[in-house]
Amino acid sequence: MKKQIAVLMAAATAVTTVAPAIANAAVNEHLEVSADTVSAKIKEALGKQYKVTNNEGIGKDDYKKTDDIEDYQKSQYLVVLSVKNVIADQESNGLLKDADAAAYTQFINDSKVKKVQSGHEYIVTDAAKASSLIEKLVLNDEEVIVSIVDKGANKDGEPVEITTDKLIKKVVNDSKTEQRFADVANFLAKFVKVDESNNKKNVSNNKAGFVEELKVDGNKWTLDTPQYNNIEKLEAKLTSGAVVKLEPGDKAIDLHDVMTDKAELKVTDDKNNRLEGIEQSAYDKVTGFKNLTSEDGKRTQIDVPTGDTEVYVLKDIVTKEVKIEDVFTKDGGYTKEGADFVNKLKKAAKGDGIFNHEGTSYRADKARLSEALKGAKIVNRDGNFALEITVATVDANDTARKINLKIALTSKNAADLQVVKNDLITPVDVVVGKFTKLIGANRYETAIEVSKERFKDGEAKSVVIVGGESVIDGLSAAPLASRFDAPILLADKNGLSRNTLAEIERACDKLYNKTVYIVGGESSVPASVKKQLMEKYPNVVVERLAGANRFDTSLSVAKKLKANNAMKTSVFAVGGDGAADAMSIAPVAANKSANMVSPVLVVPKASVSKDVRDFLGQARVRNIVAVGGEASISTQALKDLKAVATNPTVDRISGSNRYDTNLAILKKYYPSDIAIKGLIVASGANDKLVDAQTSSVLASKKGYPIVLADGKLNDDQAKYLKDNKEVLNKNVNQVGGVVAADFMKAVVDSLGL
Repeated sequence: MKKQIAVLMAAATAVTTVAPAIANAAVNEHLEVSADTVSAKIKEALGKQYKVTNNEGIGKDDYKKTDDIEDYQKSQYLVVLSVKNVIADQESNGLLKDADAAAYTQFINDSKVKKVQSGHEYIVTDAAKASSLIEKLVLNDEEVIVSIVDKGANKDGEPVEITTDKLIKKVVNDSKTEQRFADVANFLAKFVKVDESNNKKNVSNNKAGFVEELKVDGNKWTLDTPQYNNIEKLEAKLTSGAVVKLEPGDKAIDLHDVMTDKAELKVTDDKNNRLEGIEQSAYDKVTGFKNLTSEDGKRTQIDVPTGDTEVYVLKDIVTKEVKIEDVFTKDGGYTKEGADFVNKLKKAAKGDGIFNHEGTSYRADKARLSEALKGAKIVNRDGNFALEITVATVDANDTARKINLKIALTSKNAADLQVVKNDLITPVDVVVGKFTKLIGANRYETAIEVSKERFKDGEAKSVVIVGGESVIDGLSAAPLASRFDAPILLADKNGLSRNTLAEIERACDKLYNKTVYIVGGESSVPASVKKQLMEKYPNVVVERLAGANRFDTSLSVAKKLKANNAMKTSVFAVGGDGAADAMSIAPVAANKSANMVSPVLVVPKASVSKDVRDFLGQARVRNIVAVGGEASISTQALKDLKAVATNPTVDRISGSNRYDTNLAILKKYYPSDIAIKGLIVASGANDKLVDAQTSSVLASKKGYPIVLADGKLNDDQAKYLKDNKEVLNKNVNQVGGVVAADFMKAVVDSLGL
């Protein structure tokens, strides 16, 4: 986008004015914004003025005298009002007259200002008057859009910079300060390395050069390309690997001497003819170009590139703001008022749609309220954040009063808002208490939250991928992930989500020369996952550990540990239907000692195969613990394990159900073998065990036993929590949004959170 500026300077200053292209300016759209909010934004924008008063930073031939520069022109921002119908009395409504506004048309179009379809655009000159107009328009249900364009300013608050650099121009008006863009393109074309890829004529025409590929206005140069004349942009990939992108307004480059990694290299003579005899090896060291200064020290005035455009789509809306610290903080958990706030909205969405907020009773269509909670969004407010929930309501006590309600939770950080956002759509109530919530919108997002809690940026050494809908295949994943310092992340039938890929990049520093382990067959983790990873990270190694069934898959994982000298002489065995038992023992098995872990082997209920027994003998296993009762692993299976060549000790740890088995594990291994430093609570329901699975790496690293949650905390669990209160309550974590509220309330009470 070009900004033609108007500037008052005496002729003696000999300064030329040029305008560079817009530099990566963004258009940020804000939907369903109230008139009050927009009026405040307009007042703030028009109030921020340039330090100089003789340049409006946008330029129109109409304004070239100091006394013609009005207050609105001195602002760093241009405010554009777009409406459906013509506004007759523009000046009295704080708008620029149509005749004067015409000079801004090109700038408005270049700024990508959003317009009402088939509407009219006006420049705002007076914030107070325009605010009154906007309020009337919104109350009349008229479509209103306000765009605030940053005209650009340097660090000193001025719209222009002074430079002695020569600049690239499409058309040269002053050869002392400007370089013709087409000349640059034709210069680079002389030095394109010609080979079979771009030589369609004759191999004898091949020649050396420092340009691997030249694209002008998106078209690749070939031997058939004519001389360039009028161009907009170019991109040159050099044989050294460097990439040069140029457009009008950029600094001019030397067309005789190029820069190598150590010195300058002369490539053309005084008449701009190519110098022959330069070897390709010399060209391959070219990394860039020298910039030119204007002749005779002549100065050029550059308009500062335009900044972002903020677009506000207005709606007759009532905004109620709530500070996040009054609702929830990571350190303090939910307040009583905060829990009531979240739970009443969730209850209304499931029930009659009625909820009370700040003394007013609102009624919403429950389906729309449910969609509003699902669609709640976190927005950036100039460095602060807000979680916005917008829904059409009526006053429950006066249904004639229609109210478009927006509840905005405000915060200095987005993390606390994200927790509340996720809780708004979970099926259970939130609970008052000081504990950490690692909850995503679904199991895949929850796994990401756990990974963020466990690994700092770039800290993970690997990644383990398991199927989000096939917990069984991933039963043995925890020790593997612990050994290789890897998060456990989930894939669905379509592969890895965008957010999961982003978390992999964050935790593993782009997976450069690292290994990703896929645990399970293609029925649980599709083949597309490997393709996704290889396309995004060409240097990654992807290894699938799988077998014909869950038993063979766990054996494959154990063999991988043994091959890496990462296997202890102790092993845990779980039944093929013992997913809950595997989750309970996972952090124990994953507990590292001398960089070794204990594998979790999944075995059939009735017997243990010879392949498994032979492997255990070869691995010199000395101790085997079967997790689960006889309904999961039979006595005969234990006899088979006892028959391993190394004559290991074989023990069983179990309870009357999964929750009792879980408690038995906690009592046996914590704190006698593993120091307790906190607690993880995850659902023990069959279809929700995946949250316990993905949290096992965090649990093993931090010394957090995993308590499996049923609908309510039973007496034995409550006693264990109270007996170990002093160590458990240091760091309590709820993983997943499906833990029953009654269970968490009891945990909070038992631990005094």
